[in-house]
Amino acid sequence: MTVNKRIIAALSDLAPVESDMYDGDADVYFVFTVRARPYHHEDNAPSALLYDVLVNLFCPRRFNSLALRRTTAERLFAAGFTYPADIDGGIEGLVAGNGGKQRRIFECEYAEVR
Repeated sequence: MTVNKRIIAALSDLAPVESDMYDGDADVYFVFTVRARPYHHEDNAPSALLYDVLVNLFCPRRFNSLALRRTTAERLFAAGFTYPADIDGGIEGLVAGNGGKQRRIFECEYAEVR
């Protein structure tokens, strides 16, 4: 299973999940990015790939996201990722009258042996 499919499988029953950008109508959704880098070099080649993963949770500014954040971290860990850091990404799109969205960033890693 690819890293992207692993993320989607772990979180898709909580809220919509998209890679790079979300253009749907949901108030609560995930957007993730993945960066692969070579790891543990042997015989002039990497024996593993280490994936740096950022999963962004967006939800309404006044939404109580605590339980969802805890579940998100536990689901990613259960799917084989390192236990993610939960970072406050501030309020996105705070413009007069719209209220903005909370942004939480889950930072974790996944290793794939080649």
